[in-house]
Amino acid sequence: MSPNLIIGFLLLGVAVLCQVNLGAARKKLHRMQLLDVSSVEHLETLARSMLEGVGERGLMRFATEIRGTIRAEQPLISELAQQPCVYYAMRVTREYEETYWDTDDRGNRVRRTRRGSQVMAENRRHIPFEVEDATGSVRVDPSGADMVAEPVLSEFRQEQGQHLQMGQFRLPVAYGGAGTRTLGYRYQEEIIPLGREIYVLGEASDAEGRLSVGRPSDGSTFLVSMKGEAQLLDELTKKIKMLKIGAIGG
Repeated sequence: MSPNLIIGFLLLGVAVLCQVNLGAARKKLHRMQLLDVSSVEHLETLARSMLEGVGERGLMRFATEIRGTIRAEQPLISELAQQPCVYYAMRVTREYEETYWDTDDRGNRVRRTRRGSQVMAENRRHIPFEVEDATGSVRVDPSGADMVAEPVLSEFRQEQGQHLQMGQFRLPVAYGGAGTRTLGYRYQEEIIPLGREIYVLGEASDAEGRLSVGRPSDGSTFLVSMKGEAQLLDELTKKIKMLKIGAIGG
């Protein structure tokens, strides 16, 4: 296969990938633009009206956006930074340097050095929480949501002991063989903390016997974000422009 043909297939793949992502981004943008932020009071009124109209709970399905303050009586404690939250995602990565043998342009064997990384541990946890606005509070179950969290930790440590430890995290380690040298470990964590404003794009339902917001039953976008709607819309618009350029260029 000629180099030009290989390049052609690669560019075609880039174009297809950009087009697929472009479609998903457009759907998300359209949904955010279509919906308005609902107050908790408004959602409760809709739930009562539905119950009075049909005499049965569990039938309410209402696509909505909500915005308010995060509350939780028994919050999570993030694994590394040890901060109270309703969601965290952590990762510990080993950064290393290794020597290897290669062949130069003249066919000679040469010894080279390269850097690499290896994920040693990663974990995500979330719990249901309340979103409180000026009119009341509503339960949010973030299962299945795209989570836009806040970075709280990114630290590199030159550790050489038998265990890695930070906060609640502890891991025994074994070092590589000859030719590999551990440079250190990078600890990273992001969280959705208590007491901050949150934006949620999802579906209000009373299927569980009480009003809550969760994953849409039609499989559409479900988003829980520390970023506000205006910032998300701006980022999506820019992303769509870049994907268009990538698709056309490919």
